[in-house]
Amino acid sequence: MTTTWRILMVAPQRELRVAAEIKRGLGLFTMVPTQRHKVRTRGRGNQVIITDRSLPIMPRYVFVGSNFGDIPYRDVMEIQHVQSVVQFGGEPARLTGADVHAIRRMAADFVTGWKAGDKGIITDGPFRSIEALIAHVKTETMSVRVPMFGSERVVEIRADQIEKVA
Repeated sequence: MTTTWRILMVAPQRELRVAAEIKRGLGLFTMVPTQRHKVRTRGRGNQVIITDRSLPIMPRYVFVGSNFGDIPYRDVMEIQHVQSVVQFGGEPARLTGADVHAIRRMAADFVTGWKAGDKGIITDGPFRSIEALIAHVKTETMSVRVPMFGSERVVEIRADQIEKVA
């Protein structure tokens, strides 16, 4: 059975909370494309504290999927901070699995600035100084092709371990 995906609009800065509640309370699939940000705050005595936070790329939107037909709208709308279901022409917007996959790929490209086929130099780790070809981009990591033992091997590295080749 294929997954039916819908789009919810939620209150500002509540995307991750709503997605977790839908997943936990209703058992539905959720997706909130995010990117990592370093946030600087002041602690006691003006001490600077730097923390990593995941912030949504598409603020106020949560993607919800179900393998059991359509999502239970009444139950979803009762969840705190859910404001509406995105509609076109009076009908809830429907996404296919291919649409969701494309959004995930777009989010990975947005977060890292890389796409499959790009070339880069690995700057950290056991493959430092080796030129690599990007095979697949994920949210915080990527698969790259590196020469090893007379052939190309695919290895996974963090996105901050590679720089683009000009």
